[in-house]
Amino acid sequence: MSRIDDYMKQDIKKNPHLKEMYQLEDIKLETAVQLVKLRQKKGLSQRQLAQLMNKPQSTIARIENGEMNPTISLLAEVAKATDTELKFEYI
Repeated sequence: MSRIDDYMKQDIKKNPHLKEMYQLEDIKLETAVQLVKLRQKKGLSQRQLAQLMNKPQSTIARIENGEMNPTISLLAEVAKATDTELKFEYI
C-alpha cells in the first residue's frame, strides 16, 4: 500500500464522510486517464476529439484534468466519436 493510501485511510477514520469524496475523485481520475489513453491511441488532439463531438476543446481538457465530472451521455458521445464501446464495470 502506498503512503497516500495510508494517509487516506487515516483521514477517513477521522472523518468517515471523506470516503465517498475520495471514491468520486478516484473515478474522475480513472476517467481522465482512460480518455487520454483513448485519445492518444486514436491519434487525436483534444481539439480534434472536441470537433468530432461538436464540443469546445475546453470540455475535453476539463475531463482530462479531472476538473469535470462527465455524465454517462458525454462519455457515450466520446465512444461514438472515437468508434469505440463504452463499458462500465462494478468490482
